[in-house]
Amino acid sequence: MSQYVNTYEKLEALLWFFNHRTQAIDATRLAHELGLQASALEDAMDGLASANLLTRIPDSRGLLKYEPADAQLDADVGLLAAFFEKDRFQVIRIMTENSIRRLRASTMKTFANCFLLGKPKQGG
Repeated sequence: MSQYVNTYEKLEALLWFFNHRTQAIDATRLAHELGLQASALEDAMDGLASANLLTRIPDSRGLLKYEPADAQLDADVGLLAAFFEKDRFQVIRIMTENSIRRLRASTMKTFANCFLLGKPKQGG
């Protein structure tokens, strides 16, 4: 799940959709429900749809609903929801650690790329 749910907005959105399985909602209404910015939720919802956790309702002007691509994804979200309900702090801690790992890896890659030399020029 960590590759799909890598922001707090994605976590909040996914849990809302999981707990309201039969409802379709757009980013503006969900932002109002969760007290978050609509632009951040649009990005989060797009990411969750790309991860095959949400489905866009055709011809609905941005409505999405919870519809994982397979039973395993649904089970994984169920485990995440149960774990979040039991120990929210632990879920947030794990997400923060994952974020720090991604930042470190990106920083190290950027730093290493600073030392890459380009192809030698012809004749020089």
